[in-house]
Amino acid sequence: MSNTLPQYEYLACRVTIWNNSSQVLANADIVKSWGKYPKKPITNQAAHTWQDFEMQGRSGAISGCEGSVTYQVSYEPGLGSVKFYYTCPYSGDNEAVPTNNAVGLKLRVYAQISEKCGESGWGTDSSKWGKEGQVPLDGHPLAVLFVVDDA
Repeated sequence: MSNTLPQYEYLACRVTIWNNSSQVLANADIVKSWGKYPKKPITNQAAHTWQDFEMQGRSGAISGCEGSVTYQVSYEPGLGSVKFYYTCPYSGDNEAVPTNNAVGLKLRVYAQISEKCGESGWGTDSSKWGKEGQVPLDGHPLAVLFVVDDA
C-alpha cells in the first residue's frame, strides 16, 4: 500500500487582479476550498498595481480547484471589502465572480481570450481580454482578470 499523497498535476486557474483604483487592498483573507496554490495572492496590494497567482488541480479529481481572496479596502476599517471568487472544476461550470462591499469602487471581470491563454503579463493589455463579464463555462485553465476601479 502506497502512502503517497495525490499530486496536483495541472494548472486550473490563472487569476490576475489589476488594482487600478486609488485604494490599497489590504489584509487578504485567502481561501482554498479545493486545489492548491503554487503561487498565492499577495497579502496587501498597492494602488495602481497588478498581481497574478495560480491554482492547480488533479486529473480525475471532480473538485478541480476553487478559491477566493477577500481584501479590506485601505488599512483603515469602515471602507468595506472586495472579494474575488474563482473555480475551474474538473466537472461542472467555471466561474469568476467579484463581490463589491466597498464604497467608491467598481469591479469588473474578464476572461482571457483562449488563443492568448497562458501568456504572462496579459493583465493590462486589453487586446487579450474577452468581453466584460463573460467567463467560459468550461475549459482549462481558466484565466481571468479582475479589475478594481474608482467609481
